[in-house]
This record gives sequence, structure tokens and C-alpha cells, in this order.
Amino acid sequence: MLHSGGPVSIAVAFPTTLNGETPAQSPAAVIGSTARSLGGWLGLAMLGIFLVGAAAILRRRRSRGAVPVHLEERPGPAPSAAPPSPPASAAPPPPPAAAEHRIPAPATAPEVAASSPVRDLATVRRDALRMLTHGERFLLRVEVHGPLRFEPRLVGLSDPARALLSFLALHRVRPRSSGELLLALWLSGTTERDVSLRTLQNYVSEARRAVGAEVLPEVTRGAGYQLLHVTTDAEELVALVALAKTLPDAASLELRRAALDLVREHPFATESSSHFEWVRAEGIEARLIRDVVDLADDLAFDLRDLGDLVGAENVLRQGLLADPSAHQLWEQLVAVVAGRGDSSATERLWSEARARLGEAEAEQLRTGAGA
Repeated sequence: MLHSGGPVSIAVAFPTTLNGETPAQSPAAVIGSTARSLGGWLGLAMLGIFLVGAAAILRRRRSRGAVPVHLEERPGPAPSAAPPSPPASAAPPPPPAAAEHRIPAPATAPEVAASSPVRDLATVRRDALRMLTHGERFLLRVEVHGPLRFEPRLVGLSDPARALLSFLALHRVRPRSSGELLLALWLSGTTERDVSLRTLQNYVSEARRAVGAEVLPEVTRGAGYQLLHVTTDAEELVALVALAKTLPDAASLELRRAALDLVREHPFATESSSHFEWVRAEGIEARLIRDVVDLADDLAFDLRDLGDLVGAENVLRQGLLADPSAHQLWEQLVAVVAGRGDSSATERLWSEARARLGEAEAEQLRTGAGA
């Protein structure tokens, strides 16, 4: 055996008798020995040639990117074979993004009110108010844009009791003390001797019997009075106009028409009792009128831009119910009627202006219009 990397020892067998002569061999033995010797060398040469060739073949495969196959490597599934199904307990993998089915969100919110004509303004007003108040159920509604009215209808109430309910309906920010009610409902022409706390309590009891304790609760000594579950047409008008500003044009027009439809006449038109002096003294009457005039003025401008002169005229006349002498509404009304090109309608308008405003103011209005 030949060991590399260390000393080499070769076992040699010598004959027992050494002499200088080589033993004689037959010619056949010499030939056989020579053949065995040549066969060994030839096998070694062929083995070397085979190893060199195999190494060259491997180098060529690696240079071409071939992956050598290991003897213990287990072949995987063919590329075209379907992937193995997951176990039953495993959650199914999410679908690829391209295969998702989603309903696309609209670019803008649907304009329901703008896409369908609205014929019943009361329905528009009711639906909008239900949204604004989150569906709250009101037990009492006080209407002040015209003759004072209550819903449900209250019959046989005295002026102080009606004034008390109106005052509390328009002052619901906080409870009102007995002193505040006395000062408001008996503002002038009375003294402490004429009106006592007992008198006020009698009117409060009358009002409570009419609307119920759920609307006007009993109060403990020293606490204030406050109405619950109540709304007013004045608050509704302001809320509808505010909501209209957030809507598209067509829906905004309809909602503002519905708000203006609340106006029946001058605020508190039939209330001439001294118990309603607080309406003018606190500026409530002026504020209510201003809300209506501004609404009618803006709405008429928008309708004129749309070419709806008839609608603009109706809106302006509705606003004039609250304030028949509103100069800004008259100016627009003159322009609208003149724009219709009807000379007879224009002459009737000037006659109406003289009757409503007086000769001097009507002439001033006519001069300003260039008529």
C-alpha cells in the first residue's frame, strides 16, 4: 500500500540464496509477465484519461449555468402541476389584489334632493328638520312668523299664559327665574303691588294645564322655569337656511323655499297685548324680520340668475309678508317685474308700492329704478 504525505515503506522479498545470476525463465513466462505489466500501466492510463474528461465535462456544465444533480436530491413537482391544497384547518389564502371585487365609492355624495323635483315643501321641511333634530319628537310647536299659534292647538288661554309660553319657547338656553318672567310679561304700566309672585304662579299653572307637565315641568323653590320637547318656526327657519348652505344648488333652493314657506305674516301679527312688549324690547321682532328678508333677498337673486323671474317674484312677495316696507325686497321686485317686459304689470306694481310705502318712498324707489 502506498501512503502519500509521509515516509514510504515497501516490503521487498529477497531469495534465500543470493548470487549474481538471474534464474532462467521460459519464453512463454517472459511474454506473460510482460503482458501483465503492460496491462496494468494501460489501465492506469485509461483511468486517468477518464477522470480528466469527466472534470472537463463538469466545468463546461457549470460555465453554462447547469445545476449539478445530487444523488440524494428528491425531484420536486413538475412546473405545470397544480400547487398542493392547504389542509382543511388552515385559513384560505387571501385572493390576489387583481381579483378583488369592490364596489367603487362615488366621487361625490348622491344628490337625492337635487335629482328629483320637490312638489311638497312641507315634506321637504319635515324631513330636513327630522335630520337636524335626530328624529326628536316635539310635544309642542310654537309658530311666531305670523299670528301666534300653538300645535297642538291650545284653546282659551289668557294673554299672560300665551305670552309666558312664547317667552319660554324663545328663551330655552337656560331656565328663567320668576323675576325674569315678571319683568318680561309685565314690562310697563305695572308695579310690584299690581303683580305678585302668586299671580305669576297662577299663570304658570294655567299654562302647565294646557301643555302638560312633561313640557312645562314643576320646579322646586328657587329653580327656574323652562320648556322641554318644544320647537318654534323661528328656529326651524334658521336651521333650514343653515342646512341649505351645505347642499348643492338645486337642493339648496328647495330647502330655502321650504324655510320661506314658514312665513305667514308679520311676527306676532295679532299680539297687541302689553304682555308681548318683550318681543320688541328685546329686539326679537327685528331679528325675526331680518332673517326672513335676508332669506327672500338671497333666494330671489339666485332664481333670477337661473332665469326664473316668476319664482323670484313669488319669493319676494313672500318676504314682504314679514316686512311690507323692506326696501331691498322692493328694489328687486321692481327689477324682476321690469325684466318680464309687461308694462301693465309694472304700472300695477307702482300703484301697489304707493299704497304700501307711501307716495314719497314709492317715487324715490321709481327714481332709483330709472322708470
